[in-house]
Amino acid sequence: MDIWMTWCKRKAVCHFCTKDILVRDPMVTGKLWRTREGLKKWCLRYYWHPQCWLEEGYVYLGKTRYSSGNRGRKPNPIPRDEKIVRVKILRRHAAFTQRIRAAMDDGNVDKVLRLYASMQKLNTEIEQYGGVPDKWLVMKEN
Repeated sequence: MDIWMTWCKRKAVCHFCTKDILVRDPMVTGKLWRTREGLKKWCLRYYWHPQCWLEEGYVYLGKTRYSSGNRGRKPNPIPRDEKIVRVKILRRHAAFTQRIRAAMDDGNVDKVLRLYASMQKLNTEIEQYGGVPDKWLVMKEN
């Protein structure tokens, strides 16, 4: 929904209090586009007194529960310097993974085994920087 504040150029009815908004009064305007199957489109326009717009917002907030918005993975509680070293190790692991895939595509088994042994050394390196990621230990089955 597009919402903006403007001056009323012609009389309109407030969406919240259903009273008239007179010419030269400030008002909040909203535009909402709707579509149906096929090519049917139409536009819904809403008008509010500025105070009514705030009141409608408060009514909405009263009906909905507060969400802090902290979604996703929890941050790793290690110092910044250790995070930098950890990311470098993670990147080296990703590089080994790419090289192993390329060697497997070429059919070079000796290179795959050598790279895998080198990649396992990264487990001991990353242990002191927040532990080994679960993704490294468990192979997913499709």
